[in-house]
Amino acid sequence: MHLHFANRTFMEFSPEQLEELENLAGINYTIRQIALYFNVDYKLLLSFYSDEASWFRYHFDRGRLLTQAKVDMSTVQSAQGGNISAQQIFAKRRKEQEYTTLKEQLFGRHQ
Repeated sequence: MHLHFANRTFMEFSPEQLEELENLAGINYTIRQIALYFNVDYKLLLSFYSDEASWFRYHFDRGRLLTQAKVDMSTVQSAQGGNISAQQIFAKRRKEQEYTTLKEQLFGRHQ
């Protein structure tokens, strides 16, 4: 899983491992937990996470997004069906998303 080239360490995950990574990130596993799960160096994964252009950061963020999207879509369906709790959750989530979008527009992604 580790490749060495010009004194740098690289990591290569199979397509199945990338899917597992996305699933673990989606259920809110920490980078430390993911490192333990795959039996890889935590500091190395943390360095990959710190690089927004890295394959690790992409799949980590994608996993979180996919899971949240599935939950949000299910919540919307329930809300449209008349579920009051789902309607309240949806309204709260909408406000959070609007706030996040506004922050990104005003200050960029890192705020």
